[in-house]
Order: sequence, then C-alpha cells, then structure tokens
Amino acid sequence: TTANQISITRNGLMVPFTYVNGLVSLNPSLNPGLNVFVITASNDCGNDIANLSFTYDNCVPPVISVNTPIPSVSASQSMNISATIQNISNASQIALLLNGNGIPFTYSNGILSASINLNPGVNTLSLTATNTCGTDIKSKSIEYTPCKAPTISITQPATAGASVNSAAFNFKALLNNVDQVGQVTLNLNGNAITSFQLVNGLLTAPLTLTNGTNVIQIFVNNGCGVDQANTTIILSTCTSPTVQITNLNGE
Repeated sequence: TTANQISITRNGLMVPFTYVNGLVSLNPSLNPGLNVFVITASNDCGNDIANLSFTYDNCVPPVISVNTPIPSVSASQSMNISATIQNISNASQIALLLNGNGIPFTYSNGILSASINLNPGVNTLSLTATNTCGTDIKSKSIEYTPCKAPTISITQPATAGASVNSAAFNFKALLNNVDQVGQVTLNLNGNAITSFQLVNGLLTAPLTLTNGTNVIQIFVNNGCGVDQANTTIILSTCTSPTVQITNLNGE
C-alpha cells in the first residue's frame, strides 16, 4: 500500500496526512462540535474503511466588561450599573452582589443592567459570571457619603444694621457642607464680589462699603441643597457740624 491508495476526510473534506512504513499520521485542527474522520485504503484486492469521531467542546470562559464607570467615592445613594457579559447562555450564570446580598438585575442580549442603592460608608459591589469553562469576577469598593445641604452663618458683622466708620470691612461667614468657591455667590449692594477666600468652611471677603446702608447677600449651592443669608451694615463717615460761641458782645 502506498499513500496514493489512502484517503482521509474530516466531515467530508480531505485532510493532509503522512504515510511512512505502514503508519498514517495527521495533525488536524478540529471544528467546534462533531468531527467525523473517515480513513479509506484501497488496492487491487479490495478496500477497507475506518471511522473515528471526536466532539470538540469549544469551551470559552465568560468575560465581563463594565460599561459604566463606577466611582470609588459617591455622594449619590443610587447608581446604575451596565456590563457586557460574553460566553454565557442565561441569567442564572450571573451573580450581582452588594455587600454580600443579591441585587436584582436584567440580562438581555449580553447586557446586564441594574440599579443599586448604597449604604452609608464603604460598599462592596461584585459581579460574577460562570460557565462550565471558568469564571470572571469584577469587584469594586464604593464609599458613599450622604450628600448634605449647605448652611450659612454670618459671623461678621455680628448683627445686622451695625454701624462702622471705615469703608474697608472684612466680611466673614461660616459655611457648612461647602468646599468649593464655585458653590458660593456673594453680592454687595447687588454687585458680585469674587475676591473672597474659603478655607475649612470659613469665608472671608474684603469689602469696600459706601456711605449709608450696605446690603450683603450670600448664596450657596452644593448640589444637595441651597441656602442664602442677608445682612446689612451702615457706613457713616460724616461728621455733624458743631457750633461754639467764643465771644459774646453787646447788651
């Protein structure tokens, strides 16, 4: 028998082989699913056929890709989650946990969607996908600090309507739950004041007053709420005239 008298097919298609000293060798790549090999040998005296079957389970572990960025720190209690999960067939192969507790989700066309509610403090979020070939896990720690509305306490002037005799005045106010100057609006007599500082919740602003009553308005918005406060301060630089009689003559 020579190599020309031998044929080998896989699923009906010819595959290459070597034939040396009566030994047939081949190294074929398998297709996913059933692979049927048929080996036929023929000579002038007849032929023989052998069949071999292999089932190739093209098993691929799941892959999770998170579609929405998940922050490490959040001031919002609610959060939407979206992830693409490959190589699983149904939602039973998925587990979404928040602090060890299962979270409801939807899974359609390879996309997982869920809405979670964080607890104050550090939260642990984990997403697991499993099939017969492996597991993929994505996890994230999220610190939730509940958002608090701002408050304002004007400390200087200490009382509204106070009088001063100098146009230079240093305005002060304590702002709670405000950490950015962009969250503050300050007005003097309806005009915006931008030259102020905010350090550790203390706002200081050098103001130039005008004669008479000056109205100071402050407004804050930190995204969780707003607050505003008004006060007045009176600048009096006028000196009342005085009359002094120094010489009196006549009857």
